[in-house]
Amino acid sequence: MKRRIIIIQSVVIVALLVPLLNNVVSLSGRKPVVREPETPGASTLSYTPPPSPKLRLETIPELLESRKRNFTPTVDKITEDIYLARGYMLGSIAMIITDEGLVLVDAGENRQNAAEVMKEFRKITNKPVKVIVYTHGHLDHVTGTESLAQDGTEIISTEIAKGMIEKDLGWLGTYHQRVRNHQFGFFNEEYAIARPFDLPFKPDREAEIILPTLTFEKEYTFELGGKRFELRHTTGETPGHLTLWLPDDHALFCGDQFYESFPNLSSPMLEPRPVKGWITSLEEMSALKPRYLIPSHTVAITGKENVQQVLNDRTEAIKYVYDETVNAMNNGLSVEQAVASISLPEDLVNSPQLRELYGTVAWSVRGIYQGETGWYTGNGSDLNPLPGRFQAREIVKLVGGTNTILARAVELQEAGEHQLVCELTDVVISANPEDRLARIIKSFSLDYLGVTGGNINSMGFYRSAAARERMMANYRLGS
Repeated sequence: MKRRIIIIQSVVIVALLVPLLNNVVSLSGRKPVVREPETPGASTLSYTPPPSPKLRLETIPELLESRKRNFTPTVDKITEDIYLARGYMLGSIAMIITDEGLVLVDAGENRQNAAEVMKEFRKITNKPVKVIVYTHGHLDHVTGTESLAQDGTEIISTEIAKGMIEKDLGWLGTYHQRVRNHQFGFFNEEYAIARPFDLPFKPDREAEIILPTLTFEKEYTFELGGKRFELRHTTGETPGHLTLWLPDDHALFCGDQFYESFPNLSSPMLEPRPVKGWITSLEEMSALKPRYLIPSHTVAITGKENVQQVLNDRTEAIKYVYDETVNAMNNGLSVEQAVASISLPEDLVNSPQLRELYGTVAWSVRGIYQGETGWYTGNGSDLNPLPGRFQAREIVKLVGGTNTILARAVELQEAGEHQLVCELTDVVISANPEDRLARIIKSFSLDYLGVTGGNINSMGFYRSAAARERMMANYRLGS
Protein backbone atom coordinates (compact mmCIF):
# COMPACT_ATOMS: atom_id res chain seq x y z
CA MET A 1 0.00 0.00 0.00
CA LYS A 2 2.78 2.42 0.97
CA ARG A 3 4.59 1.66 -2.27
CA ARG A 4 1.42 2.36 -4.28
CA ILE A 5 1.06 5.77 -2.59
CA ILE A 6 4.66 6.69 -3.43
CA ILE A 7 4.10 5.73 -7.08
CA ILE A 8 0.91 7.81 -7.28
CA GLN A 9 2.71 10.80 -5.70
CA SER A 10 5.55 10.51 -8.21
CA VAL A 11 3.13 10.44 -11.14
CA VAL A 12 1.37 13.54 -9.84
CA ILE A 13 4.67 15.42 -9.38
CA VAL A 14 5.78 14.55 -12.93
CA ALA A 15 2.38 15.60 -14.31
CA LEU A 16 2.72 18.97 -12.60
CA LEU A 17 6.36 19.52 -13.63
CA VAL A 18 6.01 18.75 -17.35
CA PRO A 19 3.94 21.86 -18.23
CA LEU A 20 6.25 24.00 -16.13
CA LEU A 21 9.37 22.63 -17.79
CA ASN A 22 7.87 23.12 -21.24
CA ASN A 23 7.53 26.84 -20.45
CA VAL A 24 11.12 27.16 -19.22
CA VAL A 25 13.21 24.54 -21.03
CA SER A 26 13.05 23.60 -24.68
CA LEU A 27 12.79 19.84 -24.87
CA SER A 28 12.90 19.76 -28.62
CA GLY A 29 16.67 20.38 -28.89
CA ARG A 30 16.19 23.47 -31.09
CA LYS A 31 19.10 25.92 -31.28
CA PRO A 32 19.07 29.67 -32.02
CA VAL A 33 18.74 30.34 -35.73
CA VAL A 34 21.97 31.38 -37.42
CA ARG A 35 21.27 32.62 -40.92
CA GLU A 36 23.97 34.19 -43.05
CA PRO A 37 22.56 37.15 -44.99
CA GLU A 38 23.27 37.41 -48.70
CA THR A 39 26.35 39.22 -49.91
CA PRO A 40 25.41 42.56 -51.48
CA GLY A 41 26.46 43.35 -55.02
CA ALA A 42 29.46 45.56 -55.75
CA SER A 43 29.01 49.32 -55.55
CA THR A 44 28.43 51.24 -58.77
CA LEU A 45 28.79 54.78 -57.44
CA SER A 46 30.78 57.25 -59.53
CA TYR A 47 33.81 58.46 -57.55
CA THR A 48 36.57 60.95 -58.21
CA PRO A 49 39.41 60.48 -55.70
CA PRO A 50 40.65 63.56 -53.88
CA PRO A 51 44.20 64.68 -54.50
CA SER A 52 46.76 62.90 -52.38
CA PRO A 53 47.34 64.88 -49.19
CA LYS A 54 50.34 67.15 -49.18
CA LEU A 55 52.41 67.47 -46.08
CA ARG A 56 51.96 70.89 -44.59
CA LEU A 57 55.00 71.63 -42.45
CA GLU A 58 52.93 73.65 -40.00
CA THR A 59 50.88 70.56 -39.12
CA ILE A 60 53.81 68.56 -37.77
CA PRO A 61 56.59 71.00 -36.86
CA GLU A 62 57.37 69.18 -33.62
CA LEU A 63 57.84 65.87 -35.42
CA LEU A 64 60.14 67.39 -38.03
CA GLU A 65 62.10 69.33 -35.42
CA SER A 66 62.51 66.21 -33.30
CA ARG A 67 63.65 64.18 -36.29
CA LYS A 68 66.31 66.76 -37.18
CA ARG A 69 67.43 67.11 -33.58
CA ASN A 70 67.64 63.42 -32.78
CA PHE A 71 68.36 61.65 -36.05
CA THR A 72 71.12 63.63 -37.67
CA PRO A 73 74.14 61.26 -37.54
CA THR A 74 76.21 62.46 -34.60
CA VAL A 75 78.64 61.15 -32.01
CA ASP A 76 78.05 63.07 -28.80
CA LYS A 77 80.80 63.32 -26.22
CA ILE A 78 79.05 62.96 -22.86
CA THR A 79 82.19 62.72 -20.70
CA GLU A 80 85.84 61.96 -21.38
CA ASP A 81 84.98 58.24 -21.35
CA ILE A 82 81.37 58.14 -22.58
CA TYR A 83 80.12 58.71 -26.14
CA LEU A 84 76.72 58.33 -27.76
CA ALA A 85 76.31 57.60 -31.48
CA ARG A 86 72.79 58.55 -32.57
CA GLY A 87 71.01 59.25 -35.84
CA TYR A 88 72.81 56.61 -37.89
CA MET A 89 69.68 54.47 -37.56
CA LEU A 90 66.74 54.33 -35.17
CA GLY A 91 68.72 52.70 -32.35
CA SER A 92 71.65 54.52 -30.77
CA ILE A 93 74.90 52.90 -29.61
CA ALA A 94 76.78 54.15 -26.56
CA MET A 95 80.50 53.59 -25.93
CA ILE A 96 82.19 53.52 -22.52
CA ILE A 97 85.99 53.60 -22.51
CA THR A 98 87.94 51.84 -19.77
CA ASP A 99 91.65 51.15 -19.33
CA GLU A 100 91.13 47.53 -20.46
CA GLY A 101 88.68 48.00 -23.31
CA LEU A 102 85.24 49.13 -24.40
CA VAL A 103 81.72 48.48 -23.20
CA LEU A 104 79.04 49.17 -25.81
CA VAL A 105 75.38 49.65 -24.93
CA ASP A 106 72.99 48.28 -27.59
CA ALA A 107 73.78 47.49 -31.20
CA GLY A 108 71.17 49.17 -33.41
CA GLU A 109 69.12 47.49 -36.14
CA ASN A 110 71.52 47.39 -39.09
CA ARG A 111 74.97 45.89 -39.55
CA GLN A 112 76.08 48.46 -42.13
CA ASN A 113 75.07 51.39 -39.97
CA ALA A 114 76.59 49.75 -36.91
CA ALA A 115 79.83 49.44 -38.87
CA GLU A 116 79.65 53.19 -39.63
CA VAL A 117 79.26 53.86 -35.93
CA MET A 118 82.22 51.63 -35.12
CA LYS A 119 84.29 53.50 -37.71
CA GLU A 120 83.50 56.76 -35.90
CA PHE A 121 84.33 55.20 -32.55
CA ARG A 122 87.68 54.06 -33.95
CA LYS A 123 88.57 57.71 -34.53
CA ILE A 124 88.40 58.08 -30.75
CA THR A 125 89.94 54.80 -29.52
CA ASN A 126 91.33 51.52 -30.83
CA LYS A 127 90.68 49.59 -27.65
CA PRO A 128 89.00 46.19 -28.01
CA VAL A 129 85.26 45.67 -27.51
CA LYS A 130 85.08 43.67 -24.30
CA VAL A 131 81.34 43.80 -23.56
CA ILE A 132 78.11 44.58 -25.39
CA VAL A 133 75.04 45.19 -23.24
CA TYR A 134 71.57 44.65 -24.67
CA THR A 135 69.16 46.88 -22.76
CA HIS A 136 66.31 44.75 -24.15
CA GLY A 137 65.40 42.44 -27.01
CA HIS A 138 63.81 44.72 -29.63
CA LEU A 139 65.43 44.35 -33.03
CA ASP A 140 66.66 47.98 -33.13
CA HIS A 141 68.90 47.15 -30.16
CA VAL A 142 70.35 43.74 -31.08
CA THR A 143 70.72 43.44 -34.86
CA GLY A 144 74.01 45.24 -35.56
CA THR A 145 76.10 43.14 -33.17
CA GLU A 146 77.97 41.31 -35.92
CA SER A 147 79.67 44.59 -36.89
CA LEU A 148 80.64 45.41 -33.31
CA ALA A 149 81.63 42.20 -31.54
CA GLN A 150 85.13 40.74 -31.59
CA ASP A 151 86.51 37.38 -30.54
CA GLY A 152 85.77 36.97 -26.86
CA THR A 153 83.27 39.84 -26.58
CA GLU A 154 80.78 39.15 -23.81
CA ILE A 155 77.16 39.98 -24.62
CA ILE A 156 74.98 40.61 -21.58
CA SER A 157 71.22 40.87 -21.10
CA THR A 158 68.57 39.75 -18.66
CA GLU A 159 67.40 36.17 -18.94
CA ILE A 160 63.93 37.42 -19.88
CA ALA A 161 65.37 39.54 -22.70
CA LYS A 162 67.16 36.53 -24.14
CA GLY A 163 63.86 34.63 -24.19
CA MET A 164 62.19 37.58 -25.87
CA ILE A 165 64.83 37.66 -28.60
CA GLU A 166 64.33 33.95 -29.20
CA LYS A 167 60.57 34.49 -29.47
CA ASP A 168 60.19 37.82 -31.28
CA LEU A 169 63.09 37.36 -33.68
CA GLY A 170 62.82 33.57 -33.81
CA TRP A 171 59.68 31.44 -33.74
CA LEU A 172 57.34 34.47 -33.87
CA GLY A 173 59.65 36.43 -36.13
CA THR A 174 57.42 36.36 -39.21
CA TYR A 175 54.61 38.02 -37.31
CA HIS A 176 56.93 40.60 -35.78
CA GLN A 177 58.38 41.48 -39.16
CA ARG A 178 54.86 42.04 -40.45
CA VAL A 179 54.07 44.21 -37.41
CA ARG A 180 57.14 46.38 -38.00
CA ASN A 181 56.24 46.69 -41.68
CA HIS A 182 52.83 48.03 -40.65
CA GLN A 183 54.25 50.26 -37.93
CA PHE A 184 56.80 52.01 -40.12
CA GLY A 185 54.78 52.12 -43.33
CA PHE A 186 56.72 49.46 -45.22
CA PHE A 187 53.67 47.36 -46.13
CA ASN A 188 53.18 47.09 -49.94
CA GLU A 189 54.97 50.35 -50.63
CA GLU A 190 54.17 50.18 -54.33
CA TYR A 191 50.59 51.04 -53.40
CA ALA A 192 51.47 53.75 -50.86
CA ILE A 193 51.71 57.52 -51.14
CA ALA A 194 55.15 59.12 -51.11
CA ARG A 195 56.72 59.54 -47.70
CA PRO A 196 56.88 63.09 -46.39
CA PHE A 197 60.42 62.33 -45.17
CA ASP A 198 62.74 59.35 -44.81
CA LEU A 199 62.51 57.27 -41.67
CA PRO A 200 65.54 56.59 -39.47
CA PHE A 201 64.42 52.96 -38.99
CA LYS A 202 66.64 50.71 -41.12
CA PRO A 203 65.99 47.06 -40.24
CA ASP A 204 68.56 44.55 -41.47
CA ARG A 205 66.41 41.57 -42.47
CA GLU A 206 69.37 39.32 -43.32
CA ALA A 207 71.39 39.78 -40.14
CA GLU A 208 72.09 36.86 -37.85
CA ILE A 209 70.91 37.75 -34.37
CA ILE A 210 73.68 37.04 -31.88
CA LEU A 211 72.22 35.89 -28.57
CA PRO A 212 73.55 37.01 -25.19
CA THR A 213 76.41 34.96 -23.80
CA LEU A 214 75.73 35.95 -20.19
CA THR A 215 72.33 36.57 -18.61
CA PHE A 216 71.05 37.46 -15.15
CA GLU A 217 67.73 37.76 -13.34
CA LYS A 218 67.77 40.81 -11.06
CA GLU A 219 71.22 42.37 -10.81
CA TYR A 220 74.69 41.83 -12.23
CA THR A 221 77.84 43.79 -11.40
CA PHE A 222 81.26 43.64 -13.00
CA GLU A 223 84.41 45.74 -13.09
CA LEU A 224 86.50 46.52 -16.14
CA GLY A 225 89.53 48.76 -16.39
CA GLY A 226 88.85 50.47 -13.09
CA LYS A 227 85.16 51.14 -13.74
CA ARG A 228 82.25 49.54 -11.92
CA PHE A 229 79.23 48.52 -14.00
CA GLU A 230 75.91 47.83 -12.28
CA LEU A 231 73.20 46.21 -14.41
CA ARG A 232 69.68 46.12 -13.01
CA HIS A 233 66.53 44.47 -14.30
CA THR A 234 64.12 47.40 -14.79
CA THR A 235 60.81 46.33 -16.29
CA GLY A 236 59.12 48.82 -18.62
CA GLU A 237 59.51 49.04 -22.38
CA THR A 238 59.71 45.26 -22.19
CA PRO A 239 59.43 42.77 -19.30
CA GLY A 240 63.15 41.99 -19.62
CA HIS A 241 64.52 45.53 -19.86
CA LEU A 242 67.69 46.53 -17.99
CA THR A 243 69.46 49.76 -17.12
CA LEU A 244 73.20 50.22 -16.69
CA TRP A 245 74.48 52.43 -13.87
CA LEU A 246 78.03 53.74 -13.65
CA PRO A 247 78.24 55.02 -10.05
CA ASP A 248 81.63 56.68 -10.42
CA ASP A 249 80.45 58.66 -13.45
CA HIS A 250 76.90 59.20 -12.19
CA ALA A 251 75.79 58.00 -15.63
CA LEU A 252 72.62 56.01 -16.23
CA PHE A 253 72.11 54.17 -19.54
CA CYS A 254 68.34 53.80 -19.62
CA GLY A 255 67.62 52.07 -22.94
CA ASP A 256 64.00 52.81 -23.86
CA GLN A 257 62.82 53.69 -20.36
CA PHE A 258 63.22 57.29 -21.49
CA TYR A 259 63.27 59.01 -24.88
CA GLU A 260 62.05 62.36 -26.12
CA SER A 261 58.32 61.66 -26.47
CA PHE A 262 55.38 60.43 -24.49
CA PRO A 263 56.28 56.74 -24.07
CA ASN A 264 54.84 53.99 -26.20
CA LEU A 265 53.10 52.28 -23.28
CA SER A 266 51.19 50.15 -25.76
CA SER A 267 52.32 49.24 -29.25
CA PRO A 268 49.02 48.66 -31.11
CA MET A 269 49.92 45.31 -32.68
CA LEU A 270 51.94 43.81 -29.81
CA GLU A 271 51.34 42.36 -26.37
CA PRO A 272 50.57 44.65 -23.38
CA ARG A 273 53.54 46.31 -21.75
CA PRO A 274 54.15 46.18 -17.96
CA VAL A 275 53.11 49.75 -17.15
CA LYS A 276 53.14 49.37 -13.36
CA GLY A 277 56.65 47.97 -13.58
CA TRP A 278 57.67 50.91 -15.76
CA ILE A 279 56.57 53.32 -13.01
CA THR A 280 58.55 51.42 -10.37
CA SER A 281 61.64 51.32 -12.58
CA LEU A 282 61.52 55.07 -13.18
CA GLU A 283 61.26 55.69 -9.44
CA GLU A 284 64.33 53.49 -8.88
CA MET A 285 66.19 55.31 -11.65
CA SER A 286 65.33 58.70 -10.16
CA ALA A 287 66.57 57.61 -6.72
CA LEU A 288 70.07 57.17 -8.15
CA LYS A 289 70.28 60.95 -8.78
CA PRO A 290 72.07 60.57 -12.14
CA ARG A 291 74.09 63.39 -13.64
CA TYR A 292 73.78 61.90 -17.11
CA LEU A 293 70.75 60.10 -18.56
CA ILE A 294 71.75 58.31 -21.76
CA PRO A 295 68.88 56.75 -23.75
CA SER A 296 69.02 54.41 -26.72
CA HIS A 297 66.96 56.88 -28.77
CA THR A 298 67.18 60.69 -28.89
CA VAL A 299 69.69 62.96 -27.17
CA ALA A 300 71.18 62.48 -23.72
CA ILE A 301 70.03 64.62 -20.78
CA THR A 302 72.81 66.19 -18.71
CA GLY A 303 72.82 67.89 -15.33
CA LYS A 304 71.27 66.46 -12.16
CA GLU A 305 68.39 68.93 -12.09
CA ASN A 306 67.51 68.37 -15.76
CA VAL A 307 67.67 64.59 -15.38
CA GLN A 308 65.55 64.68 -12.24
CA GLN A 309 62.97 66.86 -13.97
CA VAL A 310 62.49 64.60 -16.99
CA LEU A 311 62.39 61.45 -14.86
CA ASN A 312 59.87 63.00 -12.48
CA ASP A 313 57.70 64.23 -15.35
CA ARG A 314 57.79 60.85 -17.05
CA THR A 315 56.95 58.99 -13.85
CA GLU A 316 54.10 61.37 -13.07
CA ALA A 317 52.69 61.14 -16.61
CA ILE A 318 52.71 57.35 -16.77
CA LYS A 319 51.34 57.05 -13.24
CA TYR A 320 48.57 59.54 -14.00
CA VAL A 321 47.47 57.68 -17.14
CA TYR A 322 47.65 54.32 -15.38
CA ASP A 323 45.74 55.46 -12.29
CA GLU A 324 43.06 57.24 -14.32
CA THR A 325 42.61 54.17 -16.49
CA VAL A 326 42.25 51.88 -13.47
CA ASN A 327 39.72 54.33 -12.02
CA ALA A 328 37.79 54.16 -15.29
CA MET A 329 37.74 50.36 -15.09
CA ASN A 330 36.53 50.40 -11.50
CA ASN A 331 33.83 52.93 -12.38
CA GLY A 332 32.49 50.70 -15.14
CA LEU A 333 33.63 52.76 -18.12
CA SER A 334 34.17 51.01 -21.41
CA VAL A 335 37.55 51.35 -23.04
CA GLU A 336 36.06 53.80 -25.57
CA GLN A 337 34.67 55.95 -22.76
CA ALA A 338 38.01 55.86 -20.97
CA VAL A 339 39.92 56.87 -24.11
CA ALA A 340 37.56 59.82 -24.60
CA SER A 341 37.89 61.02 -21.01
CA ILE A 342 41.60 60.62 -20.15
CA SER A 343 44.24 63.17 -21.13
CA LEU A 344 47.37 64.50 -19.47
CA PRO A 345 46.98 67.43 -17.08
CA GLU A 346 48.02 70.79 -18.47
CA ASP A 347 51.35 71.02 -16.65
CA LEU A 348 52.48 67.72 -18.23
CA VAL A 349 50.99 68.32 -21.68
CA ASN A 350 53.36 71.26 -22.09
CA SER A 351 56.48 69.26 -21.21
CA PRO A 352 58.74 69.02 -24.29
CA GLN A 353 59.66 65.48 -23.24
CA LEU A 354 56.03 64.30 -23.29
CA ARG A 355 54.84 65.37 -26.73
CA GLU A 356 52.91 62.55 -28.38
CA LEU A 357 55.42 62.04 -31.19
CA TYR A 358 55.91 58.29 -30.71
CA GLY A 359 53.47 56.99 -28.08
CA THR A 360 50.00 58.35 -27.36
CA VAL A 361 47.78 58.59 -24.29
CA ALA A 362 44.85 56.99 -26.16
CA TRP A 363 46.89 53.93 -27.18
CA SER A 364 48.20 53.69 -23.61
CA VAL A 365 44.68 53.58 -22.18
CA ARG A 366 43.76 50.82 -24.63
CA GLY A 367 46.89 48.87 -23.74
CA ILE A 368 46.25 49.12 -20.00
CA TYR A 369 42.70 47.84 -20.51
CA GLN A 370 44.13 45.00 -22.59
CA GLY A 371 46.66 44.14 -19.90
CA GLU A 372 44.43 44.43 -16.84
CA THR A 373 41.00 43.20 -17.98
CA GLY A 374 39.38 40.51 -20.09
CA TRP A 375 37.83 40.79 -23.53
CA TYR A 376 34.16 40.51 -22.51
CA THR A 377 32.52 43.85 -21.68
CA GLY A 378 29.30 42.62 -20.05
CA ASN A 379 27.27 43.44 -23.14
CA GLY A 380 25.60 40.12 -23.95
CA SER A 381 26.02 40.41 -27.71
CA ASP A 382 29.81 40.50 -27.23
CA LEU A 383 30.00 37.09 -25.57
CA ASN A 384 29.46 34.89 -28.62
CA PRO A 385 29.23 37.34 -31.54
CA LEU A 386 28.37 36.42 -35.09
CA PRO A 387 30.92 37.17 -37.81
CA GLY A 388 30.91 40.90 -38.52
CA ARG A 389 29.69 40.37 -42.07
CA PHE A 390 26.27 39.23 -40.80
CA GLN A 391 25.47 42.59 -39.20
CA ALA A 392 27.10 44.54 -42.04
CA ARG A 393 24.96 42.82 -44.67
CA GLU A 394 21.79 43.54 -42.72
CA ILE A 395 22.75 47.21 -42.44
CA VAL A 396 23.44 47.41 -46.18
CA LYS A 397 20.05 45.85 -46.88
CA LEU A 398 18.27 48.22 -44.48
CA VAL A 399 19.70 51.37 -46.10
CA GLY A 400 18.97 50.18 -49.62
CA GLY A 401 22.40 49.06 -50.78
CA THR A 402 26.10 49.88 -50.66
CA ASN A 403 25.81 52.95 -52.87
CA THR A 404 23.84 54.75 -50.16
CA ILE A 405 26.56 54.16 -47.57
CA LEU A 406 29.41 55.07 -49.91
CA ALA A 407 27.68 58.22 -51.12
CA ARG A 408 27.56 59.39 -47.52
CA ALA A 409 31.18 58.36 -47.04
CA VAL A 410 32.21 60.55 -49.98
CA GLU A 411 30.31 63.52 -48.49
CA LEU A 412 32.14 63.00 -45.20
CA GLN A 413 35.46 62.67 -47.00
CA GLU A 414 34.91 66.01 -48.71
CA ALA A 415 34.12 67.50 -45.29
CA GLY A 416 37.37 66.11 -43.83
CA GLU A 417 35.74 63.57 -41.48
CA HIS A 418 38.14 60.83 -42.46
CA GLN A 419 37.81 58.55 -39.43
CA LEU A 420 34.07 58.27 -39.97
CA VAL A 421 34.70 57.62 -43.67
CA CYS A 422 36.88 54.64 -42.71
CA GLU A 423 34.27 53.25 -40.35
CA LEU A 424 31.45 53.57 -42.89
CA THR A 425 33.46 51.98 -45.68
CA ASP A 426 34.34 49.17 -43.27
CA VAL A 427 30.63 48.28 -43.14
CA VAL A 428 30.60 47.81 -46.90
CA ILE A 429 33.92 45.94 -46.94
CA SER A 430 32.73 43.63 -44.16
CA ALA A 431 29.50 42.96 -46.11
CA ASN A 432 31.41 42.34 -49.33
CA PRO A 433 35.22 42.16 -49.20
CA GLU A 434 35.30 42.28 -53.01
CA ASP A 435 33.87 45.81 -53.13
CA ARG A 436 36.73 47.73 -54.77
CA LEU A 437 35.19 51.16 -54.49
CA ALA A 438 34.77 50.96 -50.72
CA ARG A 439 38.45 50.06 -50.35
CA ILE A 440 39.56 52.85 -52.68
CA ILE A 441 37.51 55.49 -50.86
CA LYS A 442 38.83 54.26 -47.51
CA SER A 443 42.44 54.32 -48.72
CA PHE A 444 42.35 58.05 -49.45
CA SER A 445 40.94 58.88 -46.03
CA LEU A 446 43.66 56.75 -44.45
CA ASP A 447 46.23 58.81 -46.36
CA TYR A 448 44.84 62.00 -44.86
CA LEU A 449 44.75 60.57 -41.35
CA GLY A 450 48.39 59.57 -41.64
CA VAL A 451 49.73 62.83 -42.95
CA THR A 452 47.88 65.03 -40.46
CA GLY A 453 48.49 62.92 -37.34
CA GLY A 454 51.82 64.30 -36.14
CA ASN A 455 52.89 60.95 -34.67
CA ILE A 456 55.56 58.87 -36.38
CA ASN A 457 53.90 55.54 -35.53
CA SER A 458 50.43 56.61 -36.65
CA MET A 459 51.90 57.89 -39.92
CA GLY A 460 53.39 54.46 -40.57
CA PHE A 461 50.31 52.51 -39.56
CA TYR A 462 48.01 54.63 -41.73
CA ARG A 463 50.39 54.51 -44.69
CA SER A 464 50.48 50.72 -44.50
CA ALA A 465 46.71 50.45 -44.02
CA ALA A 466 46.05 52.63 -47.07
CA ALA A 467 48.46 50.59 -49.15
CA ARG A 468 46.75 47.39 -48.01
CA GLU A 469 43.32 48.65 -49.12
CA ARG A 470 44.66 49.66 -52.54
CA MET A 471 46.41 46.32 -52.90
CA MET A 472 43.18 44.49 -52.07
CA ALA A 473 41.37 46.63 -54.66
CA ASN A 474 44.21 46.23 -57.20
CA TYR A 475 44.29 50.02 -57.49
CA ARG A 476 47.45 52.06 -57.95
CA LEU A 477 47.71 55.78 -57.43
CA GLY A 478 47.32 57.63 -60.73
CA SER A 479 45.35 54.81 -62.33
